[in-house]
Amino acid sequence: MAVVKVTALPLVTPEETDIAYVVDDPGGVPISSKATVTSLVPPGSISTAKIANSAVETAKIADLNVTEGKIAAGAVTNTKLGNGSVDSNKLADDSVITSKILNLNVTTGKLADQAVTYAKIQNSGAANVVLCRSAGTAGAYGEVALAASQLLGRGDSGNIAAITVGNNLSLVGTTLSADWCRVLVGAWG
Repeated sequence: MAVVKVTALPLVTPEETDIAYVVDDPGGVPISSKATVTSLVPPGSISTAKIANSAVETAKIADLNVTEGKIAAGAVTNTKLGNGSVDSNKLADDSVITSKILNLNVTTGKLADQAVTYAKIQNSGAANVVLCRSAGTAGAYGEVALAASQLLGRGDSGNIAAITVGNNLSLVGTTLSADWCRVLVGAWG
């Protein structure tokens, strides 16, 4: 195989953006194909200094060749992240703030046991109320208001209700007392 010398010559017209190459061989034939010229360049002979600024395009970068060290700080923006590409392992501690949680996305399954404190339960609608499920069926909790001299119990319907202390009973502090004379007289009429 004969060794040939390649000489770069600017083309005649300023509109041309290529360079004409002349091969020093007996014929002196110009080579117009970049592919042909490229095949004449020995491997490893093009160094960083010989590559023009902005000359390396995406299509010329082999797959899996952009490493973390080659990515500029702040270059990875929201538009460059695919949907679902950030998982919990990639989040810094305390990086999710309240305004970033979508409405209705804190569900029962996402709350740790005993995570809801008394301070996080809504305030009562009135004074002297008890939070309970007053109906005899499953469902939402509600408030049962208790006035002075009332107890919480199951009323005649079987539902939890405020029960009023009757005429022959008295409530002093936390003690319920009966006036037995009146109770017995009332029973015998």
